Amino acid sequence: MAFLPIQSRPTTAAPAFLSGLTAILRDALVRAVSRPRKTPQDILAAQARRAEARAAADRLLC
Repeated sequence: MAFLPIQSRPTTAAPAFLSGLTAILRDALVRAVSRPRKTPQDILAAQARRAEARAAADRLLC
């Protein structure tokens, strides 16, 4: 009885763009998990600051 050779894939590293992508995704996940949660008051304060900055920019442009 003849045995067929087992086909195996070559063990090569992932293409450079894939390894870079995994590093970017890993870093984004670490930042998202380690960042402290924002309270509703923090979100409202940030929105108010942005609105004030927009109003100041509008006053400068008019």
